[in-house]
Amino acid sequence: MQKTIFISYSHDDDAHKQWVRKFADDLEKYGNFIILLDQDLSKGASLTRFMEQGLTLADRVLVIGTPNYKQRSLSSGGVSFEESIISSDYMLDIDTTKYYPILRSGTFADSFPPILASRNGDDFTDDKKYETNLQRVISEINEERIDKMDFLKSTKQKTCLRPKAVVSVNFNYMFETMWGSPTGKVEGIGVSVSVINYSHDPMFILEPHFEFDKPVLDGKSAFVSQNHLPDNICFPKRLEHGEIVTRTYVFGRKMLPLFENIEAMNNGVSFSAYAMNTLGGIYQSNSVSLKHLLVDLRKCSL
Repeated sequence: MQKTIFISYSHDDDAHKQWVRKFADDLEKYGNFIILLDQDLSKGASLTRFMEQGLTLADRVLVIGTPNYKQRSLSSGGVSFEESIISSDYMLDIDTTKYYPILRSGTFADSFPPILASRNGDDFTDDKKYETNLQRVISEINEERIDKMDFLKSTKQKTCLRPKAVVSVNFNYMFETMWGSPTGKVEGIGVSVSVINYSHDPMFILEPHFEFDKPVLDGKSAFVSQNHLPDNICFPKRLEHGEIVTRTYVFGRKMLPLFENIEAMNNGVSFSAYAMNTLGGIYQSNSVSLKHLLVDLRKCSL
């Protein structure tokens, strides 16, 4: 499955934006990645929502460092908003490698906020080494070594078909609260399903559903969750190019017996989220192990 890459950067000037655009295009073309870049957003789309959802959905976040990026990350605005999300993620997992510093100008200390300045990254300040550095980034993200970068110099280019929509699934613990304060008890697992429209036309998305990778429920594989966090989403949901919609379904302990029975009879079974558009297009998420979900569900309070 293609990996999703979010690019965080500051709008220093037109030349810098053009460099980021080329970098994003090369990553998509030669790394076969799905790229989340604000320059692809439709006019009128919410930048804040794009940043919040994009940072959550991405497999890796490439942070393009410049002195201006550091300055803006410590003030207010889009870069500062992204930096606050990044800092929160590091507080939850200090060893995460999700955030990948890419130095474009200055030094690491001058161009990144403290939380990123000491992280291992790549130096793109010398344009003569661009191809070598691009190779290194693609190899790192794909977790495989590329011995040659001949495809960059070849007139033959990889054919990279960008899907019209991407669906992803993420888990979060839902903690019980009393008088506005958490009690420490886990009352459910939030299974967030996000859909991004990558087509250049508006798309109407139907409500997502789940499917196991084999028939498990009386010969059927699909199931729908009716329990979700309150939101203002009405399906079919119109999505503009680059727009994201997320609904979080709550899986509680009462589902444990059913899922344990399915796992016992179908060892190693997994499930995915599916989203359809009103024209019949079907889009599948990453696969989730039912065994992994069961481990989390057993932590829920009775």
